[in-house]
Amino acid sequence: MALRRWLGRLQGRLEARARVLATGEAPPAAAAEAEAGSVSETIVAARRALAAAPNDPGLALALVQALAGAGRPAEAALAAREGAEVARRMGAHEIELECCAQWLAQDPQSADARIARAHALAAAGRAAEAAAEYEAVLSAHGPQLAVLLRLGAVYHD
Repeated sequence: MALRRWLGRLQGRLEARARVLATGEAPPAAAAEAEAGSVSETIVAARRALAAAPNDPGLALALVQALAGAGRPAEAALAAREGAEVARRMGAHEIELECCAQWLAQDPQSADARIARAHALAAAGRAAEAAAEYEAVLSAHGPQLAVLLRLGAVYHD
């Protein structure tokens, strides 16, 4: 029950932060300080929750979103990579895809992020999209045996 309340508060904070970013309006100074404190608290709470339930892909994604919303791209990219792996292990393909999208948003040139996204697309049964992503990786980063093998498997299936 406490976890659900925390996730509700986290979602509210992320939505408020998204509204501020979307409108371009900075909150008043006192509100900005409170928001900075609440964002830090949200990140700490997300890390604690994920430590308590390390195989929960939803919590992994919440941490990624909190870090990205706080303007911490390097940490968000690392958390997204780890979140994608957790989601993959748990078979949560849509969360895995969202983690990959966040990873790419933070690190657009990452071949690893694109490969992870292609794997997630293939696992989700979206073969045409997976093939296009593998081909994009090969085009941008040159031939890689593992990618060629996965591309061949997508075409074979």
